[in-house]
Amino acid sequence: MKATDEFEYLWQDSENFKRPTKMSAPEYIEHLMSWVQGNVDNEQMFPSRIGVPFPKTFPSLLRQIFKRLYRVYAHIYCHHYPVVVHLGLEPHLNTSFKHYVLFIDEHKLASGKDYWGPLGDLVDSMLRSD
Repeated sequence: MKATDEFEYLWQDSENFKRPTKMSAPEYIEHLMSWVQGNVDNEQMFPSRIGVPFPKTFPSLLRQIFKRLYRVYAHIYCHHYPVVVHLGLEPHLNTSFKHYVLFIDEHKLASGKDYWGPLGDLVDSMLRSD
């Protein structure tokens, strides 16, 4: 899946794709959503009962989940933005992404400016406007 020629995202997981694998955006997103759901449904990774501690690997898993979800936003903005505007969905996309960015910023889930890649300028403007 690509955002730009400079930013291509390869899929890798510990089960089916042990090496980084090139695939289309729909395939990448399908694998991503299944992977996220599998992690969220895993009681050892995401305990749902009060008093059950989260594993020490929880923060790094969250950062990985949010990084991979960010890639979907990057793809949408870089490849489908004119269609989003044509359909009148631009305010919804921008609001969703801004909440996403603010959540990541608030909880320190991003690791530096390079994290934002092709949407760095948009992210900077969103963070400055609050």
